[in-house]
Amino acid sequence: MDVFDIEELGGVATATISRPRNCTMCRECIRRDGWSERVILRKRNDHFIFTVESSGCISPEEIVREGINVLKEKASRFKGLLVDYESSL
Repeated sequence: MDVFDIEELGGVATATISRPRNCTMCRECIRRDGWSERVILRKRNDHFIFTVESSGCISPEEIVREGINVLKEKASRFKGLLVDYESSL
């Protein structure tokens, strides 16, 4: 997937993640014998990579801000439903 760059310093090869957006977690990089001990694959729970595209009418920054506002509103409504449900028990 062309995620890693291999750097050789002092006869030691080191893989560095240079294109994380290319990673699909396909695990192809650890399929060869011995590589599962050298490469640790894991997802970060506090890290998101996403792409925002705009037709030009609205800036990507504004799209993200509006999206966050929509998520906040939906979370608030969901929280209200939970409170109502718990109080009915």
